[in-house]
Amino acid sequence: MNFKGLSRDDAFFHLYNDSLDSLCLTDNQRHGLLFYLGSNLSFAWSESVSISYQSIVSNYSDVEHYANRYISLYCGMDLINENLNDFFEEALNLFYTADYILRSLGDSEPTDLKDSFRHYKGIDGTLDIKMLNPNFDQDWIENFNFNAPKRLALFNEIYYQLFEKLGSKLKKFGSNFEDSYRAGFHIASTGFHYDAKGTMSLLDSLFKAQPPVILALREAPSLYMAYGEEFRKNHIFTNILQLACQGNDQKLYMPIHWFHQKIFYVENSTSLQDIWDFSNTEKWLELINRIFSAGTWIKDTLSETDKSYFMKSEQVFNDSVKGASIDIEDFFRLMNTLMYDKYGMTAHEKGWNCAGEFMEFCALYFYETCLHTLCLKELDVSRFDSD
Repeated sequence: MNFKGLSRDDAFFHLYNDSLDSLCLTDNQRHGLLFYLGSNLSFAWSESVSISYQSIVSNYSDVEHYANRYISLYCGMDLINENLNDFFEEALNLFYTADYILRSLGDSEPTDLKDSFRHYKGIDGTLDIKMLNPNFDQDWIENFNFNAPKRLALFNEIYYQLFEKLGSKLKKFGSNFEDSYRAGFHIASTGFHYDAKGTMSLLDSLFKAQPPVILALREAPSLYMAYGEEFRKNHIFTNILQLACQGNDQKLYMPIHWFHQKIFYVENSTSLQDIWDFSNTEKWLELINRIFSAGTWIKDTLSETDKSYFMKSEQVFNDSVKGASIDIEDFFRLMNTLMYDKYGMTAHEKGWNCAGEFMEFCALYFYETCLHTLCLKELDVSRFDSD
């Protein structure tokens, strides 16, 4: 495909940057994240990876038209920063290392990826990517805690470490944010052009393990193209919540989704209420308490909802709440324990990689609190000093 002359969509560009801004990433993390998201674009026309593919293609004359539009939403994809040619091999080494770590966390020994690649001498005179001879980041491997619980918090740590490492190298080559996005796309699309199977093997475990906050950004282009008006109405917090729960029973999720719109958004608006400022680290402990309190209000708000379906569901992580009468302080402790046992996340204002990770925690905390509240027979709030 020829990507020359493709210009960005200004509306999407600003929406996407607003979402990125809300994550409060370091410059290195943002560069690395954009590089990674750019590498995901190589799947733009693949039916198997875009959750909105069928809806999108039906609105476009052909798949190539869709792909060109999708790829250029954030920035034009003409020529990359030539200084980044020397960066590509370093990027591949970091992808190899992240892939090795993720595969090592699986149930079997990590396989040798060399067997997945075609045996060719090089791509061309300007991009000599040595896919068959990776140099692992040994410091990263040696310092990684492979014994940590295999939960969402651990996978978040892998991704943010990858982004930080990618970004620190990208900045040395004079990359701006759009350069980083383009570079990710070009390195992956070049790999897919010459060796689709090998490149897919390299990136496969990274794509499968994406945390909800990363998935929300990855799916933003397809959601924008398929459901533009609805997409514009949602803060990234809502997209994180939706994608975190996309595999869940929708009969459980939809009442909670409806309720979250009442709790978090200004009435008849697309803006979050001011009290939900995830960027202010000094308010994070207050927000944790507020999220919990708001989640418990669902029992009164949806008092006429038939709870029998919730009571029977196997997706309720802690069965002890079903039909239980519990003091709210005990319920608070139960929910905080659940967040660690299920996600490896601690309900605390410190220890987060960025505001985006904390926002992800809040979305999950809200969902789980709502779900488990709806299973209770009675919640005693007499000892709780709520907001």
